Amino acid sequence: MKKWVKSTLWLGSIVVVCGMIASGTVATKYYGGRIIYDFDKAANDNFSIDEYVQFNDDNSWDSIDSLDAADINIFFIQDGEQAFYNSIRLSMLSKSETHLFYPTSLELGKYINFEKLENFLKNERIIFYKNESDELERVNSDSSEKLKTYEIEIRNKTSVKKLGIFYIDELIDNVKNIMNNNKSKKINLWINSDNLRFYLPLIELAQVNNLVIRGIEDNYRIGKEVLENLHIQLNEWLKHELEDVDKSDEQIKKYVMNSFYVNRSENYLLPKIYKNIYFYFSSQSELEKLKQLGYENFNSLSNSDKQIKDYILESLSKSNVNLDLYWNEITNYMKQDN
Repeated sequence: MKKWVKSTLWLGSIVVVCGMIASGTVATKYYGGRIIYDFDKAANDNFSIDEYVQFNDDNSWDSIDSLDAADINIFFIQDGEQAFYNSIRLSMLSKSETHLFYPTSLELGKYINFEKLENFLKNERIIFYKNESDELERVNSDSSEKLKTYEIEIRNKTSVKKLGIFYIDELIDNVKNIMNNNKSKKINLWINSDNLRFYLPLIELAQVNNLVIRGIEDNYRIGKEVLENLHIQLNEWLKHELEDVDKSDEQIKKYVMNSFYVNRSENYLLPKIYKNIYFYFSSQSELEKLKQLGYENFNSLSNSDKQIKDYILESLSKSNVNLDLYWNEITNYMKQDN
């Protein structure tokens, strides 16, 4: 990501959080002379949390499983070519209500025909119904009238929407509206793994039970970057601050909470402090090393046998057309390997 874009995103995040503080949306306290954001308290103050269904997703091992675990999937990918294309693919593979948001300034957006993407999501993909046993049933011409009505509702609710210049504010408002209108439904919010630090107010929403934030790796090198570079920063801090090796988790939390803003190394420690945050990397060996080092809620992007794009090659639309044909139309047949 270009430096000026990162600076803009960082400043935007600070402005949004400061605005939320001023309006009373985010509760604050002083710790070590710095302001930190108590998103747990904010969620309890601003939402009737007990009204929202509990979304505990401890059984999903990869992004495909996680996709199916939710009743609604929301996508917002700001940058990162690999993460961007994988989010488009995952939206096409979603079996339920789906919403995709993108900013006006999205550079990669010029390669996407969003009208065709929306048409596919609303009209061409196969819709599934989750029964009382939590099993997915395909809705087809032989289904009951109840399921056919459900299918129509899902297709009508599904959307692809371009956000304006204040896209972070708009994203938060849209996600909040979807949550409030679907308190009994489990919701996924898919973003760039590297960018959660720029959208910190979203963490408050993830504390309201029915929303889970899922960060897709920006590129195949992110896992290695965390292990070889970002984790070193954490280790350097621990050398000076660790009071008791048996309390390392508490010290890591202190490390993050002592920061005025969240940097890249701290971004990947957020699941140790807040619930309902997961990251998805493609390298199995790097995932194992991260877990051994104490990082939490890191899952596989896809299983070891295939990548997300392989699911597109294997899957069919409701009219039995291979999804790869729709993919080529949606991406304007752009030649890319992501």
